[in-house]
Amino acid sequence: MKDYIERTVTEIQKVISKVTCNGCGKDMTYPDPIGTEHGCVRGVSFMVAFGYGSEHDGEQVEVDLCDECVDKWLKSMVNPPPFIPYM
Repeated sequence: MKDYIERTVTEIQKVISKVTCNGCGKDMTYPDPIGTEHGCVRGVSFMVAFGYGSEHDGEQVEVDLCDECVDKWLKSMVNPPPFIPYM
């Protein structure tokens, strides 16, 4: 059995203050329209973990791209993926 007490804990947390597009260098952040303390981001962020035998075996990279750079990237593909309506 565990007994608990209540106490107030203050801690420092790292929060994202700005997101910059890796493609064009544009600031992707904008104020949250409903006024919460965190902003919003226009674009996508994703992480790629490279597989065994690749040039970057055992490494990973995090990428942030604005909407415009995502469009350019997709249009540059030989076999671009289809767009699916978002509900």
